[in-house]
Amino acid sequence: MRSLAFGAALLAAWASTAAARADLTYQYFTEASSYTAVTGAPLTVNLYLRETATNGSASLILGNGGLAGAGVYVTQSGVVPANATTISAVNDQTGTGGNFAGGFASAKFDATRARLLETTSFSAAGGPLGTAVTVGDTTTRSVFLGSLTLTAGAQDTTTTFTVQTYRNAPTGTFGGNGVNSNTLTFNNPPFDLDVTNNAELGSPSAVYTGANDLPFNTFTVVAVPEPGSTALALLAAAAAGAGVWRRRKKRRGPRPAP
Repeated sequence: MRSLAFGAALLAAWASTAAARADLTYQYFTEASSYTAVTGAPLTVNLYLRETATNGSASLILGNGGLAGAGVYVTQSGVVPANATTISAVNDQTGTGGNFAGGFASAKFDATRARLLETTSFSAAGGPLGTAVTVGDTTTRSVFLGSLTLTAGAQDTTTTFTVQTYRNAPTGTFGGNGVNSNTLTFNNPPFDLDVTNNAELGSPSAVYTGANDLPFNTFTVVAVPEPGSTALALLAAAAAGAGVWRRRKKRRGPRPAP
């Protein structure tokens, strides 16, 4: 009996480990982790949902008709400098040729944060599938959700932004909803890709790690001076150095003949 109980305990432990295994994960990200922009100039940052499948895991996005909708929230984070880089626009994908063409979009932003929620049209036969890249036993699928337009801050400032799930967008006047079920697969019943193992919806079931349960990605924007202003500064420094050299030479007078 003890051996049977021990075997049952091992089986339960194995099942628990399998359920928690992160062979299929979801995260929101940008195409780069660091950007450089001229002070005061606009900068476009693209936003994606990334599905990472390892060890032969099947894509829930590909196998369930793409995405029915997606939500993402971006905010300044960490130590924010004075005259930091700010958000100046949110650009969705519901226009002609977009991933959610003909669908619905709700976007809101201020200088420090932005949120975007969009869905496919009611007449769509499926949603965006994204682009997949396979390296070894890992397939990464990226679905383009939209973009932010930023305005680079004061020279030499570094501003950090965090890209996270839509449920973290402030509720009330900023229009967030504070709940899940924002990034869903198309087929019915859907998978909520923010919630591990579809735990809130319950059905269908699958083993994956939702975006809520993984570290949120960040990116930085470094503001630099205009190339022309840098060149002028170098020329001015060179001219000042030449002037000092001439004045010193004049004070020393001509060298005596040998």
